[in-house]
Amino acid sequence: MPKRARLATAPVGILDSLEARNRQALKSKLAYTEFLAILIEDEVARREQKKFALRLRRAAFRASKALDQLTSSACRNSTAPWSTNSLPAATSTSTSRC
Repeated sequence: MPKRARLATAPVGILDSLEARNRQALKSKLAYTEFLAILIEDEVARREQKKFALRLRRAAFRASKALDQLTSSACRNSTAPWSTNSLPAATSTSTSRC
């Protein structure tokens, strides 16, 4: 059985995008079902983004870093399975900094 949507009141996401989506529907001459599908897709995307933001906040990461911000010394000291230090010397043909 599919999940039931919790729609006791009009969701904020739908109200936020209603005007813009209505203009789009009128301009593109969308059928009512297509218009509703777009509104629901907007709401689903908004809820997924909200859940992601909540999980990210709850994770309480100390700092965010991109892979290019890692130093080569951090890679050399790593015991992670993808570091070149964990590979035998003969099989290490990587040209990366690590």
